[in-house]
Amino acid sequence: MKIAVQGEIGCFHEVAARQFFCYDEVEIVPCSTFDMTLSTVKEGKADMAMMAIENARSGSILYNYTLIRESGLKMLGEHNLRIRQNLMALPGQTIHDIKQIRSHPIALAQCMTFLNRYPGITLVESDDTAGSAKLISEKRLKKIAAIASLNAAEIYGLDILAEGIETYKKNYTRFLVIGSEDKGNKDGNKVSLCFATGHQPGDQLGRRRDDRPPGPLLLVLASISRIAHEGIVLSLKRLAHIIGVRNHSERSLSRREQ
Repeated sequence: MKIAVQGEIGCFHEVAARQFFCYDEVEIVPCSTFDMTLSTVKEGKADMAMMAIENARSGSILYNYTLIRESGLKMLGEHNLRIRQNLMALPGQTIHDIKQIRSHPIALAQCMTFLNRYPGITLVESDDTAGSAKLISEKRLKKIAAIASLNAAEIYGLDILAEGIETYKKNYTRFLVIGSEDKGNKDGNKVSLCFATGHQPGDQLGRRRDDRPPGPLLLVLASISRIAHEGIVLSLKRLAHIIGVRNHSERSLSRREQ
C-alpha cells in the first residue's frame, strides 16, 4: 500500500501513517506540498494520503479543508499523534556550537519557550521538519541544527541535542486519511459533512425575524452528540462548513472506558 505524505521520510506524517495502519508494510510517497499529496492519489501513484488537519496549539489548517473539498476525495479515517519536537545536529556538537536552527515554521513556533533561551541562534523556516534534518545530513552542515522527530534523527544519522523541546506537552496533531470513496469503511462511527449557507448574520442558525425554517447548523446541533466545526469563506455571500459528527454509541463507550 502506498501512502502519500507531505514531507520527507521521517516526517510526522509518516509516523502518523505507520501508526494508523498498525505498522503494516506501507510504502511512503514523499511530496513537497499538500496539493501534491492529493494529486498523487488522484493520479493513481498512491492509494491514500495522510494529511495534517488540526493542531492542539496552532488550530485548524483551513487550506487543507479546501483542498480536500475541491479534490473530490473523501475523508476515510483520522489519527491523533502526540508531537514531540527534538533538536538534532551532526555528531560531535553541543547546542553551544549551533548558530542556526532550521525547521517548519509551525515546529519552530511550538518550541519558542526553549528557543528563546538561545537568542544568539538564528531561526530559519523550511518546508519540512524531516527535510531540514535530511539537508544537514546530506550537506554535512556543521553549526546548524534541525527540529524534527526522533525517527528523522535516526534515519539521517543525527545526534539529539535536546529532546521534547515543545512548549505545550499535550501537543497533538490530528491527521486525516484521504482517498477514494470505494476505499472507505462503510461501518465507521464518524461522518464529515460539508454544506454551504449564506454569509449574513443569522444565516447559519436560522433567522427569527420571519417564518423560514431553522438553518442547517441549528438542525445539526439539535440532533447530534458532538461536532467539530470549521467555517470556510467561499465568497462574500457564501460560507462553507465542515462538520464532524460522532454517534451516541461511541460517546457512551468513551464514558465507560474512562
